[in-house]
Amino acid sequence: LELIDGPVPAGPLRLAAGTMRSFTWTCSVAGGGRITLTSTWTGADICRPVITVSSTCGADAGLPAALAVSNLTAAPDPVCIGSLVMAVLTVTNTGQVAASNVMGTANLFVEGSASLAVSPAVIASLAAGASANLTWTYSATAGTRLKFTATVTGTDSRNGSALTAGPSPSNTIT
Repeated sequence: LELIDGPVPAGPLRLAAGTMRSFTWTCSVAGGGRITLTSTWTGADICRPVITVSSTCGADAGLPAALAVSNLTAAPDPVCIGSLVMAVLTVTNTGQVAASNVMGTANLFVEGSASLAVSPAVIASLAAGASANLTWTYSATAGTRLKFTATVTGTDSRNGSALTAGPSPSNTIT
């Protein structure tokens, strides 16, 4: 947080009884997270000694979490019936707030068939700017052409909004 200007108006000020005055500060924020501002005011009048009052407020800054995915990569190629096939997808949080409960869903399509052996674990928290690989393992059961697609979902950890990226198709393996 960088102070650009303020307070406006500059003090000290005289206020008539029963009146109020607003002050404005202009700041620049780089990055994301929680911003907490504390102000302290000192004043006196004819009947009372010096009085000091403090006030604190906060706000969340930064772009919300956002998920982006790479192309899904399937291997090996060639694939034989009974062999294990890996489908790998990289997910990146391009926002400035963590994404939570990030998980992927992969589907097999085109010709052939394969059974899902292992799914990637749910990523409890994906930090702003961080990436992670999601890997699915399948066992090829029939056919000669396999292709996958994957979609990733999650939640913005700050505001709870739903996040989705994809679908991302894979290369075809034979």
